[in-house]
Amino acid sequence: DRAIEYYEKSLKIRLEKLGHEHPDVATSYNNLGLAYSKKGEYDRAIEYYEKWLEIELEKLGHDHPDVATSYNNLGLSYTKAGKFEIALKYLSNAVEIIMDEKGNFSFENAPVIGNYGHALGMRGETEKGLFFSHRSLKCKLEQETPSFSSIQKSYQKLTEIFEFAGEEHKTKEYNAMAKWSELRAKGQFLQDVDQVSFEKEVGISYSRALKIEEKIKTFPD
Repeated sequence: DRAIEYYEKSLKIRLEKLGHEHPDVATSYNNLGLAYSKKGEYDRAIEYYEKWLEIELEKLGHDHPDVATSYNNLGLSYTKAGKFEIALKYLSNAVEIIMDEKGNFSFENAPVIGNYGHALGMRGETEKGLFFSHRSLKCKLEQETPSFSSIQKSYQKLTEIFEFAGEEHKTKEYNAMAKWSELRAKGQFLQDVDQVSFEKEVGISYSRALKIEEKIKTFPD
């Protein structure tokens, strides 16, 4: 709340001194969008993100990477608000910007691809949602120093897709993979793994977890 109060005061000053279309005003709108999103007040977040996007489009054009970020943040907020149809409108715009003609994308944009896949899956487009979600996760796993907290988010979103599709076995396995990633982010079960402890903590066998992850790493691009 204190952060929001600060950002709102900052916005007021910037609007008075710089006008409605200044980049610093856009930054204030984005900061408020992020703050309200963290609070779970997605309607308010969307309100500020849309103002941010309006300025970005005017200043940078439709194909700029910063505009893709705006589209992603709006899409993510609509997804969290359960408005998947609108979310996909924004997320598909983001994907168009960040993907090249061959369908490739950079590691930095893997979360955007994952958000797109998640929204597709939660709208009932399971196969397409799983395709993009797995591609995002594969990209994260291939990094020399993987971010297990980010990987956990990918597994959790895949868990939600499987659960929505009614696939109980996959839901259980991917939920376990999310748990393993959470523990790895804390430095646990990285090497010299005690298999009994692993299965007790994670919920599936260590050999099964390795097999799942190896299969994702060979997922087709």
